[in-house]
Amino acid sequence: MLRRVTGATAMNAESSRSHAIMTAVIEQTQTTVLDDDDGDEEDGETTYMRSKFHFVDLAGSERAKRTQAVGQRLAEGIMINQGLLVLGNVISALGDPKKVGKTHVPYRDSKLTRLLRGSLGGNHRTLMVACVSPSSSNMAESINTLRYSNRARNIQNRAVVNVDPTTKLVGELRGRVKDLAGELLRMRAIVSETSGDDDSKDVGGPFTDDALRILVAGGDAKPSSSVSVSLTTAEASDCGGVPPTAGIVHPTSVTDASLQQRLAETDAELARVTTSL
Repeated sequence: MLRRVTGATAMNAESSRSHAIMTAVIEQTQTTVLDDDDGDEEDGETTYMRSKFHFVDLAGSERAKRTQAVGQRLAEGIMINQGLLVLGNVISALGDPKKVGKTHVPYRDSKLTRLLRGSLGGNHRTLMVACVSPSSSNMAESINTLRYSNRARNIQNRAVVNVDPTTKLVGELRGRVKDLAGELLRMRAIVSETSGDDDSKDVGGPFTDDALRILVAGGDAKPSSSVSVSLTTAEASDCGGVPPTAGIVHPTSVTDASLQQRLAETDAELARVTTSL
């Protein structure tokens, strides 16, 4: 904004003589600290997020008859009006439900709309502040400004966080791991009560109760290497080439067959997801 230029006209002693844009780019890096099986801390996945802020000062439209501009001031007013005209055309194409997806959006017709393409119809949230005059002599300009901003209000953007796709997938998998580990702990408690054994660690499966608690807390734990793995071609395609864990044996003292089957399925799914990470 240090290069913003103002000048005097018959309507404004400090009139903006051009549109001004200041862009700030913010990048954020988050590294998750995980606890391994030994209780030691280690760096986990890193999340990268990037945001861009546009601060825009639009010069107001000018009528040469009222501003009494001549020479350089007149040329500046013409360029300002051209930029606002193209911006208005872009807003009309994006804000009219009858035109959305059916009409060409003229982003490239001016430098202003090329720079603001994301803010107008992209992955951005936009706030527009319209400045009007309290003077009755400027009523026509004030009404046109309000109509202009009302058309801009009709544009609907759905902004989402810019996160690396791989990082997003890892985050979703870790969330699934937490859910499965918590469910396994609850099911093992039920199995322990059903079997009449207070020690739920004898239930079996690729994970101990301590490892499950680490996973619930967001830590890192892998299934036991002694668990056998079998895989069919269809299963390999379903899990992205990562073999699910099979061969899980549970105590015969569990009488509820459906609970025992659910416990085995949850064990296998948790082992498959943790192996994918």
